[in-house]
Amino acid sequence: MRVFSVSYDGYLVNASDSGQSNYHTTMVPSLGINFGLCFQIPGW
Repeated sequence: MRVFSVSYDGYLVNASDSGQSNYHTTMVPSLGINFGLCFQIPGW
């Protein structure tokens, strides 16, 4: 059996500038690609 999936997520991140005390909120996208292979060993 083979399994394949694609996912797209967005994460809300609260970040700060290194030179200032300025915090801002931004969305960070994430793309995931997964592939799985399932097999059974005879006798198990």
